[in-house]
Amino acid sequence: MLAGLAGAQESKKDSTPIPGPEPRVVDPKEPVKKGDEPKKTDTPKKDLTFDPVPSTKEEPKKESPKKEEPKKEEPKKADPKPEPKPEPKPEPKPEPKPEEKKEEPPKTDPLAEVKALAQKGVDDAAAAKANGDTAKTEGMKTGDSAWILVACAFVLLMTPGLALFYGGMVRKKNILATMMQSYASMCIIGVYWLAFGYGLAFGPSALKIDLFGVKDGGLIGWDWKLFFLKGISPTDYLPGYNITVLMHVMFQGMFAIITPALISGAIAERIRFWPWTIFMLLWITLVYCPLAHMVWAFDWFAAVPEDYVKGLGGSAIGLLGKLGALDFAGGTVVHIAAGFGGLACIVALRKRYGYPEHAMHPNSMVITLIGAGLLWFGWFGFNGGSALNASHLAGTGFATTQAAAAAAGISWVVVEWIFKGKPTALGLASGIVAGLVAVTPASGFVYVWGGVAIGVIAGVVCYMSVQVKAMLGYDDSLDAFGVHGVGGFLGAVLTGFLSYAAVQTASADGYLAVSGYKAKSTPEAIKSADADIKKQADALPTLFKPVAELNTKIEPLQKEVDTLTEKKKASDDAAAAVDKIEDSLADAPKDADLLKKLAEAKKAAEEAEKAYEPVKKTLEEKTEALDKLKKELAPVFYTHDVAHKAWVAAKADKKSLEDKIAAYKKETIGDDTVERTPMKQVMIQIKASVFSAVFSFVISLILAILVQVITLGNFTTSKEDENDGLDRTEHGEVGFDFGGIDAIPVGTSSTPKSAKVPPGGKRFEVVVEGIENGGLMHAWSDLCQPKDGPIDPDFKAVYPYVTTVQGNRFRLRGGDPKTVSASIQRLFQKKLGKPLKVRVEE
Repeated sequence: MLAGLAGAQESKKDSTPIPGPEPRVVDPKEPVKKGDEPKKTDTPKKDLTFDPVPSTKEEPKKESPKKEEPKKEEPKKADPKPEPKPEPKPEPKPEPKPEEKKEEPPKTDPLAEVKALAQKGVDDAAAAKANGDTAKTEGMKTGDSAWILVACAFVLLMTPGLALFYGGMVRKKNILATMMQSYASMCIIGVYWLAFGYGLAFGPSALKIDLFGVKDGGLIGWDWKLFFLKGISPTDYLPGYNITVLMHVMFQGMFAIITPALISGAIAERIRFWPWTIFMLLWITLVYCPLAHMVWAFDWFAAVPEDYVKGLGGSAIGLLGKLGALDFAGGTVVHIAAGFGGLACIVALRKRYGYPEHAMHPNSMVITLIGAGLLWFGWFGFNGGSALNASHLAGTGFATTQAAAAAAGISWVVVEWIFKGKPTALGLASGIVAGLVAVTPASGFVYVWGGVAIGVIAGVVCYMSVQVKAMLGYDDSLDAFGVHGVGGFLGAVLTGFLSYAAVQTASADGYLAVSGYKAKSTPEAIKSADADIKKQADALPTLFKPVAELNTKIEPLQKEVDTLTEKKKASDDAAAAVDKIEDSLADAPKDADLLKKLAEAKKAAEEAEKAYEPVKKTLEEKTEALDKLKKELAPVFYTHDVAHKAWVAAKADKKSLEDKIAAYKKETIGDDTVERTPMKQVMIQIKASVFSAVFSFVISLILAILVQVITLGNFTTSKEDENDGLDRTEHGEVGFDFGGIDAIPVGTSSTPKSAKVPPGGKRFEVVVEGIENGGLMHAWSDLCQPKDGPIDPDFKAVYPYVTTVQGNRFRLRGGDPKTVSASIQRLFQKKLGKPLKVRVEE
């Protein structure tokens, strides 16, 4: 996802080396350029990179004792005549040997030892750095992988959450069928994604076009090694990231699963199950995968990178990605696509029977609220996980998601309260989801306050869009288009207004950011900034004055303390020398040399102690005075340091602003150099959103009509099956059986038993006229009470077909309407003792 770009460019992972020239290795023997020569000193540190074995080590053996003078005479080796004379004399060689033997120990070249130790230190440091870098990389891989795996689980949980959210809003007879449409996506799309989906969405571009000024913009991808991921190893890392390719496949697969499930909300309560599965597969292939490629695909699986500087995984290859469209987690790919796909299905398929004349109330707002809560929870993985790493970018997505959801829930309820007089649970749940939808494309590109703004606007706009459907008369069953289509489009456009490049490197400056930079770059603003910088600079000397005064006191006192400390150190060193010799005497108590050295050391220690004793108290007093001055210095120095840093930062900010404005004024469009306008990113977002909406609507419309045709009109259910409920007609079961009989009857009774499942047959109503309100129900209740004796034949003829009795109406199912109505008429004429009329309504 663009998320991904975000993470890759933000943290620059190490998984795949970036092609390019290898770093230059400097040869130690290479001549040093003029001006770079090290200063000549007597210390050996300047030669740390030389061979630790000096080339002059064997020279003393070849030279006579006279040549043990300083090595300044070495250049005289150019005289070949004097050297051959001493060499033929082998006899003098033993004479210098005793002298050389005495000097052998010191002649181990100290310079070579220093060089060797120094080089070992350099090597150890390099190894430690390499080990540290490796540990850091492994740690980042572990952390990023852990977060993405958790985010995958979060996003998968959103689909059951959506099933509950939708299931609570439909009528009781359709709850199971509605939830099945979402759960089916988890299985069907789950397998399809591994086989074809991921390759089509993220493989190298297989079809390209030139559009919107973009050259070779990818429309769809493919690579046979991505077919069932047969060419992907479990250890293959996604280029530019610290997660494996398999983790990316799983994470993106969760998005593919939930997107078609969103569409089902637009046409709920009127579609059949098996044609829906066909539509899902066609839609994910021809709508979702192409849009995912156009927005989120990068050159992860290319043979060579699009840009050698960025490396593999650093360049977008899809049409809308190359255009510069920002979609962090799915505004265009998921919500616009699903929302406008749902609208196309609404247009292609019929309305629910009875809509909008009859109100169709939710069966359980408790279930809907639980679903909304699970969606909110899962959305943290949806947006936060789209960073594809566990960096600050994931935290940004997390925070903006929370801000937008909360703000939208409040704004929707407030508007609903104003217009309808009461805040509803359905309104609160819908507002939360609207905020989550709208912030999805922007969550990694805006500041937290931007998330709040998007949430507030989304709550109001989506509420209005849901009210419009009643005015226009289209049947968006569960407001999939009103919330996801409108909310996703709104969020994508608002991203163009509220995005800031400072949030992450893959972002771009939107309307507010560019306008703010331009406002700061006016002559008046620059003059004001210069005045502030000058004011800060003028204040620095005043703040530095107490620092300087304290330093004038501290410096001489520090010198005195250092001088006195040297005497203390001399005394301590002398005492340590005595202890060392005494330790040596423990092994050789009669060693005359050691005893002599001990006496000398004790004498030296006594002298050092005498020299230190008079100043001991003075040292303590001056050290205490020095510490006191340093404590006084700390706060005034800190104040000055903060002011100095603020002054430096102000100058840097001004320079950065000037550079950014200069860059905007040099933006290249075609062959022209123009000044960037604040509306540029907004227009890019509008282009991408309109393209996605039209693309999804047109193809989804064709697919809905095609499925309706190839299934011989069975994409929508029949009127009878819709009235009976899709739970029974499509799945042969019910979501909630509140009226079933669980107790097994004991004994026998002459009272006829009601059927647990109503018998087959058509539904009809019998209206009894000529009886006051409530009289029919009272009489029927009395007839239903157990009695001794035979049962009235008319009661036995009516009772098995009764489903409900309300007012003066009998609702029945099965049986012959004329026969049943005649039995009802005779039954109540006998019961009430007066003539009655009945009529049948079918």
